[in-house]
Amino acid sequence: MFGVMDCNNFFVSCERVFDPSLEGKPVVVLSSNDGCIVSRSQEAKDLGITMGLPEFKMREFLLTRYGSNHPAVEKRSSNFFLYGDMSRRIMSLLAYYAGDIEVYSIDEAFMNFNGMDCYAAEEKAREIVRKIKKNTGVPVCIGIAPTKTLAKAANKFAKKYAGYGNVCMIETEEKRLKAMERLPVGDVWGIGRRSAELLMGEGISTAAGLLRRTPFWVKKKLTVTGLRTYMELLGQPVSDLEVSGEKKSICVSRSFDKMITAKEGLEEAVSTFASDCSGKLRRQKSVASSVTVFIFTNKHRKDLPQYYNSGTYVFEEASDDTLEIVSVSEKILDGIFRDGYSYKKAGVILNDVCDGSYVQQNIFSRRPAEKLRTVNAVMDDINVRYGRNSLHVASSGNRNWKIKKDTLSGCYTTDINDIIIVHAD
Repeated sequence: MFGVMDCNNFFVSCERVFDPSLEGKPVVVLSSNDGCIVSRSQEAKDLGITMGLPEFKMREFLLTRYGSNHPAVEKRSSNFFLYGDMSRRIMSLLAYYAGDIEVYSIDEAFMNFNGMDCYAAEEKAREIVRKIKKNTGVPVCIGIAPTKTLAKAANKFAKKYAGYGNVCMIETEEKRLKAMERLPVGDVWGIGRRSAELLMGEGISTAAGLLRRTPFWVKKKLTVTGLRTYMELLGQPVSDLEVSGEKKSICVSRSFDKMITAKEGLEEAVSTFASDCSGKLRRQKSVASSVTVFIFTNKHRKDLPQYYNSGTYVFEEASDDTLEIVSVSEKILDGIFRDGYSYKKAGVILNDVCDGSYVQQNIFSRRPAEKLRTVNAVMDDINVRYGRNSLHVASSGNRNWKIKKDTLSGCYTTDINDIIIVHAD
């Protein structure tokens, strides 16, 4: 049996832990530069506020729907230092009580209940829910089923129906069939938006409708990935728990507070992001086989010309060297940059990340490997000792690529200056 733990409205829940005045109020957390809504309280959902809605359109929506007496919505800028630390605490608790876990995202993880009967698995899940809530203040739900895909479905029901008490288990064929009839096909884990639209066009609105088709039909329409999802919905596991903590790709990207038109500005940004990527790569003692750079304009500005492009470079020998990764990223930018556009976002992705101890070396390489390792080690040491980017490549410039956060809460658990002060009467 697999279990999946998912935090309820995670970003909002983290804000409420340290600001109880937000309880019972409609609350939204905004993305980088306070652009779009990335987390909503149940009260905000009940108002009709949708995920991904731009903040300025939320104001228009509330005014149109409720008039001048529209309800006040509390807004918070995304505080990823706080959310990351809260996630670390939650995952540590989960690993302590559940053993091996597969961290799927910042607020979600899979568990393995093999060797337990259904009663013991449910009791363990309820204990985990209680312990996480007690020790962190964040509410979570757990779904349990014979496959990961069914466990994700069970988790959705645990969130939707209060009667489950935050834990839902699909352990019998009768429950599986009932769940498939009630699960919209667009909510099936592994079925993306386009696939859902394709299936809806074929008259398939629920998971049960998909299971009425043959495996051959599913593979033809949804490829082998869709077939795996199909088999898991039938209760046949095709994927096991992956407990590796290393990231397979590393991305650093940023939306700019002001749009950039000059190539020099983008070069500084890309250089900075590439440096950050390589630092993260070395911290997990890994190397990357390729690097991708992407840039795009503001899709919400319909009055401006739109442009998106990306480029990828494959290293002859997997690397973690800041100077090499920055140099390659700048060359990629040279190839994809176009004049005449106002750029809103850029990013760097390191792909095919693997353990640095097992690198296939190139016998024709002339890279001074030992010297580069020394340079990178010195750079990392100085930045740890004196603060991030105290020592950086010259092409990064001196611009601080901070993002807009007008309603940022404190870093209560990671910064001594933001520690909560309790007043006793």
